[in-house]
Amino acid sequence: SSTRSNSGNSEPTPASAVGETKKRPKSVKPDILCSFCLQTDEERSEEMISCCLCGASGHPSCLQFNEALTERVKLYNWECIECKKCEICRNPGDDATLLFCDDCDKGYHMSCLDPPLNGEPVVLER
Repeated sequence: SSTRSNSGNSEPTPASAVGETKKRPKSVKPDILCSFCLQTDEERSEEMISCCLCGASGHPSCLQFNEALTERVKLYNWECIECKKCEICRNPGDDATLLFCDDCDKGYHMSCLDPPLNGEPVVLER
């Protein structure tokens, strides 16, 4: 699977980017407005996904998520770009070294990978 860096984002980065979770902590209420277009899911006829930690919400199309990625992020406690931590060390660390997997959108520090990456990976066109 390929990864993308937070530093050279090809996806939008609002104050809060977003995702959905099946097991959201009860104290976190999803925002009813998309962080990108400021519309509800009813206004766009598109179900939003929300961050499990802060509740920020967004339409998959506003997040530039394809259908497969949208379905994957609904299967786990998704973290928005503002809340995202490395899946290995669970620290936010340096944003410039946090990569996002193109297939699942989980975050990984280059130095936490085995073997570690010394530089940003080349993104292959599909």
